Amino acid sequence: MLPSLLLSVVLIMGASTSVDAVVPAAGPAQATVPATAEPSDNAALATPQFRRFGTGDGLPSSSVYTVVQAPDGTMWFGTKSGIARYDGVGFKVFRHVAGDPKSLFNNGISALMFDHDGHLWAAGLE
Repeated sequence: MLPSLLLSVVLIMGASTSVDAVVPAAGPAQATVPATAEPSDNAALATPQFRRFGTGDGLPSSSVYTVVQAPDGTMWFGTKSGIARYDGVGFKVFRHVAGDPKSLFNNGISALMFDHDGHLWAAGLE
């Protein structure tokens, strides 16, 4: 894999949007009636925002195997060199630390998921 490989991430932020709905009118003609979507805390922007991240930005590896969004909106990346949490400003990296039983068992992460209680679960490559 090329070291210059960068990851594109869609950042979803709250925004209100409106859409047009086509409502059949009496007879063969149709009328367009505007319908407004209710704003919510997790509504997507009308146009997605893309950003590229690489190891120079704080990502621990350019080999990203999994991406998951936490209930609080942060993005978590499982890479060949550990787990990275992105909060919209910067990365916090979690890696295996020899002799520390509370650190990752291994740095290679193949899958991430959040359970119903909001706990992050990680699966290793080996």
